[in-house]
Amino acid sequence: MNAIAMAHKLDTYGRLLRQIRNDLRRQHPDWVQPNGQCPVCDCYEARLLKLLDASIPEESDGNSAAMIFS
Repeated sequence: MNAIAMAHKLDTYGRLLRQIRNDLRRQHPDWVQPNGQCPVCDCYEARLLKLLDASIPEESDGNSAAMIFS
């Protein structure tokens, strides 16, 4: 995959992750702690990363879902 396509893919995955996190926080404000942290959101994010990591073929430079979303 060329650098431009990879950059677009990274941006798209990043946006998706932010959208999911924002939607979860809006739909479940009771999950958000007074300090702004959301452990349930963190758990869902970790599960999503694990599923995506298993479905994305590894590239020779070590790209994975965890790198995409960081």
